[in-house]
Amino acid sequence: MAGETETVRDVVVVGGGVAGLVTAWELRDRDVVVLEASDRFGGRLKSSPRDPYWLNFGAHLFPPAESTTGRLVAQLGLETAPFRGTPYAIAMRGRVIPAMPEWRYPLQMPLSPAARLSLIRSGLKLVGAERQAEKERKALGGASPEAERLRILRFMGDESFADFIDEGSLHPEVDALFRAVANRLTGTMRQLSAGGFVTHYAGANKGAKSTWLTGLVGGSGRFPAALAEALGARVQSGAEVTSVTEESGLVRVAFTRGGEQTLLLARHVVLATTAGTAARIAPVLAPETRSALEAVQYGPYVVVSLLTGERRAMPWDDLYAVLVVGKRFNILMNQANLLRDPARGREPGGSLMLYAGGEFAQPFLGQPDEQVVQTFLDDVTTIFPDLRGIVREAVVQRWHEGVPYISPGRHRLQEALERRQARVSLAGDYFGYPSIEESALSAVHAARHARATLRAAAGEPQPVS
Repeated sequence: MAGETETVRDVVVVGGGVAGLVTAWELRDRDVVVLEASDRFGGRLKSSPRDPYWLNFGAHLFPPAESTTGRLVAQLGLETAPFRGTPYAIAMRGRVIPAMPEWRYPLQMPLSPAARLSLIRSGLKLVGAERQAEKERKALGGASPEAERLRILRFMGDESFADFIDEGSLHPEVDALFRAVANRLTGTMRQLSAGGFVTHYAGANKGAKSTWLTGLVGGSGRFPAALAEALGARVQSGAEVTSVTEESGLVRVAFTRGGEQTLLLARHVVLATTAGTAARIAPVLAPETRSALEAVQYGPYVVVSLLTGERRAMPWDDLYAVLVVGKRFNILMNQANLLRDPARGREPGGSLMLYAGGEFAQPFLGQPDEQVVQTFLDDVTTIFPDLRGIVREAVVQRWHEGVPYISPGRHRLQEALERRQARVSLAGDYFGYPSIEESALSAVHAARHARATLRAAAGEPQPVS
């Protein structure tokens, strides 16, 4: 085979998203290489600078400074900033309703009397479930991330949200509201577990009441770009892995790069790809693990990122995220919000991200960009008419495998996903509730397992934990 080499690497990481890059960072004292199929690193963390703003195209919420991701961001010399003003609002029937105590929504939202009663009934069920989830969380005390992850997956994990909320009984106006929330997670109410929906609902309420939400100044893509730059020659783009198999006590990684077939031998491999890709390329995995990976569900999303050229304050300046009900996209996110510091004065222009997930995304996956942009602009200008005439640039991004959502029964896959193998580890945001932090945590655990297997193979003593 052209390009074959007998060099044995300590660790080969397959996938150059956040999980793969963090894994390599944790193992940078070893002989490690990252193989990324595309021509860029970062996976769904993607942004493009537009000084002083940026266009974001995927994941962009960063956890607090004390988190695994937060500490790494600081190590890399990057800066996060909190979103300002109102973190969360709902746009419905011509009104934008800012975050408020849960009991006030049925009174403040523009609903018919029948819809208001329907929202009260369903809202009480949601609040009760949220309180039960919080009770269970507190009962775990200072549990490990793995235990907390499993708690989230198990909570109301065998029932769909559609069954829990009795979807058929919802008033159409309330159904539209819950559809917008569910598709934020890229699934339908039937496809999501009740616990998965409640976890998101509770997180949105927490975000509306606190300042823990942060964004990366300059765009989320700066995080993987900084990691890749720091790792230097350890990372290779355009390297598509086709198979991961065992060979004489080592792992054989076959890939193509520049049209050339190549292989590497490794003492350990970390699969930091989407779940389905890991199952497809790695017969080295245990059969039950491959089956579990194949069962992980993903939904698509489509975003239109807008660069705007206004020269005055705008009605959305004080908002970060707006849940949009009854339109063809379901979330507006104001990426420039974290720069709106009154002490600095308001810079001209701005950046918005319009998001359509799950069912909302499906019609746009095959449409021309121009048609997608026009549809989104037609809808968003009915909410914020001030956008008319100030859009300077609109860029479409489609993610066919967007977010791994928590489906009914998902918790039953966890044992097989977390089962360790001697020469292979898994990393990715599909291990729990998907987030940048979940990717980073899974990477840290995969790196620790890889390091332990390398020590064991070399007869080195294991560190005392």
